[in-house]
This record gives sequence, C-alpha cells and structure tokens, in this order.
Amino acid sequence: MNTNVEKNELATPLIFGTAIGSFGTLLGPVGAIAGFAVGAGLGFWFDKKADTLVKDKDTTPLKDRAKRTICH
Repeated sequence: MNTNVEKNELATPLIFGTAIGSFGTLLGPVGAIAGFAVGAGLGFWFDKKADTLVKDKDTTPLKDRAKRTICH
C-alpha cells in the first residue's frame, strides 16, 4: 500500500519528543529539553523501523506470503 506520504515527515518525532519532554519538565528546563531530544530520537527510530518492516513485507516473494496464515 502506497499512501503518498513524504519521506521526511516529522509528525512522529514531534509527538514523541513532546510527550517525553513534558515528562521531563519534572526535572526542570534542562530535563524538558533533554526529554524532547530523546523523544525525537525515538520518533525517528520508530519511523525508520516501521519503514523497514513495510519494505521487507513488500520484497518477500508471493509464494512465501501465500504460505503465511493468520496464526503465524
């Protein structure tokens, strides 16, 4: 499935960064900034991981995909 999404979309890193950065506010401004940086890094990693899973699924041969069932 191709959805015409830009490759450099920043939604996930911003969401992760904001979420973890908001928890970092308990440690002050430095914790919020560090939390945002860590969250943004996790967001980029999450996007990259999801991208590779989609590419792997698309590159598997059709006969191998036919052998898979819901239980596997």
